[in-house]
Formats: sequence, C-alpha cells, structure tokens
Amino acid sequence: MSPTVYGTAFLRSQMLRPPSGGRKPDRGGSMHHTPIRLEAKEWRADAPPGVLRYTFPGIPAKVREARKLVEELFTGTGREDDAGLIVDELANNSILYTRSGKPGGWFGVELAFGTLVRVGVFDLGGAGRLIGAPAPAPSQHDDPEGLEGSAGLGELDAVALGGRGLAIVAELAVTTGSCGSDTLGHFVWADLALPTPVAETPGEALLLVP
Repeated sequence: MSPTVYGTAFLRSQMLRPPSGGRKPDRGGSMHHTPIRLEAKEWRADAPPGVLRYTFPGIPAKVREARKLVEELFTGTGREDDAGLIVDELANNSILYTRSGKPGGWFGVELAFGTLVRVGVFDLGGAGRLIGAPAPAPSQHDDPEGLEGSAGLGELDAVALGGRGLAIVAELAVTTGSCGSDTLGHFVWADLALPTPVAETPGEALLLVP
C-alpha cells in the first residue's frame, strides 16, 4: 500500500472556504474568484505526524538547495540521486509555470513515509500548470471536487510543461500523480521504492524527525 496523499487534506479544507476577498468584477463586468494565497508557514504547520514539509522561496538557487536537502535526507537509502532529481524537476516546473515563481512566491517539498516514500512538490497555482494533469482517476470514495488526484503523469504530461524531465520522473517512480487546482495550488508527487526499508536505514532518525 502506498502512502496517503497528505497534500490533498489541506486542499480539501481550503475548498470549503470562500476565496480571499470574495468575488470581484473584472473590467468587463464579469465575476472571477480571487486566488487564495497560502502562506508557507500554514502549509508546513498542516503536516500530519511522520510527514516532513519544507518551504523555499521560488527562485532557482532555492531549487538547488531543496535538491541538496532531499539528497542528504535520503543518504543511505540508495535513492539519494533519484529523490534529488525528482525534487529538482518538479520544483523547477513550479517556479517556471505557476505563481510560485512570482515575486514573493514559494514552493513546498513534502516527504511521506510508508511502504513507499512519497516525494512531492506543492506550488501556488496560477494560469500555468505544473503538469497538464489528466482527468481524475475513478475513486471508490465520493470526491466531487476531484481533489483525490490523478494517478500517473501520462503521455500528455510528459510532453507538456516539463518535457523530458517529467518523463524521467515517471521512469524513476513506482507511481506518480497530482491533485489541486489553479486557484488552490497543485501537489504533484512520485512514490519511490527503497532498496532498504526506511526502518532499517542509517538515516532513520534524520528521515522521521522534522
């Protein structure tokens, strides 16, 4: 069984709130939702037990910093380079194609531990998409907002806003997926299998303590 998609929980709770500032008319008199601006500290504080969350300013230098951090956290697992590459690709896409790369923007890195290790990146949404998400996969649970996510990046996504990079992510992972919206932000993840179970790796204490 793969880890729970923890990134979905916050998105679902936010869906129940009205957009900040309500609805405002644009110049043409039509109505649109004001995007919700999530603060980095809110996202970090919402992490469930056993889940690590880190946030970084949305600039290229911080993408490199995020990659280095994840590689260090995965030391001893045999997947250091793979985990770092996944974060690098997803975080770069977040600052290139979403509000995460705008002035004052940020992106988040999430690590969740189970039979597989989930490596995910959260962005702030916007007109650009982190990936061209396929239609939500059927779920055994009612999910009217479509926030349970989509399994797999799909052929379209590998060619879309990450090109070759997203195709590499899909090759490295057991499963991949995404959830969220342009208004609330996107959470995109890749599940990695470890040659050595997390409980037996030398970095266990480092991996499981925020």
